[in-house]
Amino acid sequence: MKCPKCDSEQSNTVECERCGIIFSRYARYQEKLSPGKTEEVELEKGAGLGAAQTQNSHPKKNRVLLWVIVLLVAVCLALVGKLYYQPSVSSPIKNESLSLDTKVVDREKILSDSSNQDFTPVNRDIIQKESDLGYGLSRKLSESFPANNEIASALNATVTIKTPWGSGSGFFIDDQCRIVTNRHVVEFPPDQLAEIKKQLAVGRDAISQEHKNIKYLESKVGKIRDRNDLNQVERQIEFRKNRIRSEEEKYDQMVDKIKEIESSSTLYDIKITLIDGTEYNVKALEKSRNYDLALIVIDDVSSPFISAASKNLFEQGDKVYTIGNPVGLSHTVTSGIISGRRMYDGKLYIQTDAPINPGNSGGPLINANGQALGVNTMIVRDTEGIGFAIPINKVFEEFSLSY
Repeated sequence: MKCPKCDSEQSNTVECERCGIIFSRYARYQEKLSPGKTEEVELEKGAGLGAAQTQNSHPKKNRVLLWVIVLLVAVCLALVGKLYYQPSVSSPIKNESLSLDTKVVDREKILSDSSNQDFTPVNRDIIQKESDLGYGLSRKLSESFPANNEIASALNATVTIKTPWGSGSGFFIDDQCRIVTNRHVVEFPPDQLAEIKKQLAVGRDAISQEHKNIKYLESKVGKIRDRNDLNQVERQIEFRKNRIRSEEEKYDQMVDKIKEIESSSTLYDIKITLIDGTEYNVKALEKSRNYDLALIVIDDVSSPFISAASKNLFEQGDKVYTIGNPVGLSHTVTSGIISGRRMYDGKLYIQTDAPINPGNSGGPLINANGQALGVNTMIVRDTEGIGFAIPINKVFEEFSLSY
């Protein structure tokens, strides 16, 4: 068959093997052309059918190209994750303690598309009356984010806490703008900091030794007569130089992060962000000596708050919810059940299978009535569905507050 466009002789009767046009579509297009127009003008402009054919007439090639792009993206993401979120097997610098135990694929897009301020439910039956909205901060948030159920009300009383070393969650426990969270959210664990410094010392020594190894190899280059051996040594030197540059970058980043942590100020470097995006500095901070708890006060009046449930107001199997800031997704709600009560290190905890992800620490564990049962605190390493919360009554006991 002869192609009507490029005159190429071929056996294919569906698609031109040379220029790629679909014969049937090209014929229909020619029928629609007005007498004063020519196919060359239309095709040269790249508009209409000509452009569509150029882009869409190679489905097999397009599919192959798509898979190549997907593969390249996956490789790039894997490399980024390896450099910034997981320690390399051969890396002397391990930064597991500062890494995120989560996937990072398309995370930036999710973050940019998930603003609470843009979420406007349709046909809501608002439960608050004008007289119930109160005043101050409580009224402001209720008007901006009216709640149609108890869980939504608890959302308004939950906050995001950002620090130089990461982020966590917290929630108002009364109308005096007092926020409870975990101590490890507002204070980088000293033992963890000491361990990171040990890793840095090991990494520094390993980097120094590797520079000596490279210099030794370079000193031997001029003495090698065999061309194959020379090429092998030169490749090894280049490989080692590239690797050591990567290690030095990670080392410098960790040193800068440690300096930032050690020089941080509670009053100026810790930020409290409400559901409407309003940001506060810390006015006052108190840390518990017995539990992983901290109490923050911000400078405002009449905050919304999550009422404390009775310490015996739950049973095994009851449905519960967590609210927090997992990997930057602020005010995320997850659900589960009460799995039991457990003793750990001589202290009582509430066990739940409700997801407690990185960033959820310090957030509330609430019942279906929106009452706080506990403060989300920890999970068991290398497991799923095993999380723990400090009972809410311990908050009031530790900070001598009225229950």
